[in-house]
Amino acid sequence: MPKKNQHPRLYITEDKIPEVRNNLTHPENIDIYNKVIAVSNKNYDCMLDPSNLTNNSNQNYLEYIEANAFLYLMDNDAKKARKAIDGMLNYLRTLNVDVGNTADRAGLTAVYFGGLVYDWCYDHLTLSEKEEIVNLSLMIAGRGEMGWPAT
Repeated sequence: MPKKNQHPRLYITEDKIPEVRNNLTHPENIDIYNKVIAVSNKNYDCMLDPSNLTNNSNQNYLEYIEANAFLYLMDNDAKKARKAIDGMLNYLRTLNVDVGNTADRAGLTAVYFGGLVYDWCYDHLTLSEKEEIVNLSLMIAGRGEMGWPAT
């Protein structure tokens, strides 16, 4: 059982990082690992198109954010953590979604990725960044069909 205040704790705990790291270059994993590296090396600011008011989500940005957060866990490269954090904040700040099935999925997907960045890059987030991710996530979840807290 992981310690209460330990990070990471979503999908992986600190004690499992060496095992995952060792398996990255296994023949079964090397192709996807190289793809993750390639995605992380893109140069996105993750600012979403403000003219689309119904659903301006962008899967490429989310993959970029996740790749950088994951690689930070694997190699402890502070630049990767910063790319994930800045990208996630820009994404959450500029996300536009209306209520409805597709938009709800897009909004809650953003909240999910925000949780990954919050957990995996925890030690690189400032207090104000932590608060902003939480507040933006609650706002996005609250606009969804179920609301927040769910009714």
